[in-house]
Order: sequence, then C-alpha cells, then structure tokens
Amino acid sequence: MDFLLDHIAIKVDDMERACRLFKLKGATLDSLAYYPEVGMQIAFLSLNGSVYELLKPVDAFCPIAGINDGLHHIAIAVDSIEQVHSALSASSSFVAVQPIRKGRHGRIFFFSIKGMPLIQYECMEKQHEHE
Repeated sequence: MDFLLDHIAIKVDDMERACRLFKLKGATLDSLAYYPEVGMQIAFLSLNGSVYELLKPVDAFCPIAGINDGLHHIAIAVDSIEQVHSALSASSSFVAVQPIRKGRHGRIFFFSIKGMPLIQYECMEKQHEHE
C-alpha cells in the first residue's frame, strides 16, 4: 500500500494570526476560503516542500467547533482509496474508519490507529498531473 504525506492540518482560533506566523517563517499562502458545507474557513500554505492546512471553525455546526487548537489530522494520499478503505476497515489495528465521502479535492475518509485515538488521519486520493 503506497502512500504519500499530503498535508498536516492544524485547528486555529485566529486565522489571520496563524497565516501571519506561517508567512514570517517563509510560507506561501496557496488558498484561503470559507467552506459553508463544513462551517469553517480553510487555508492552505506551502513551506519548505510541505503543505499545511489551517482550519478555523466559523459556524456553530462546524464538526471541529469546541475542540482544542493544535494538530487536527495528518493527511495521506493513496492511489486506490477503495482498496485502502477496505483494508483498514477489515483490520483490528484501525478504529473509527469513516465512510468515504467527497472532500475538497476528491474523495476522502478519516480514521485512527488503535491505541492512538488522539491522532486522526485523513486518507485521500492522489491528485494526478492531468487533474
């Protein structure tokens, strides 16, 4: 099962401040937008070859409203999301394997590793050059 680190997501309470701090370190702001379907503002920044996703809850129904700031998830990109979803769902090493759903750039699902419930992972389809 081949995978690549796609991004690291961090929940923030002050998007302007967080973006400013990343920019002071040399980051480039790739995008910043409000996503009404999840009730949050999301920024993507590039820094030293890595991508960081900043998540700021805006609406009360936002799924991450009320949780502490800091690491939210680590995203991995895979070639076959169905194959990985099936393998993780069948394994007792993984828990909270959510159904596949539409994400910002394709299909995604979240999961945790048994014994490490505080770290959440996002599995997403690899983006191909022609997309």
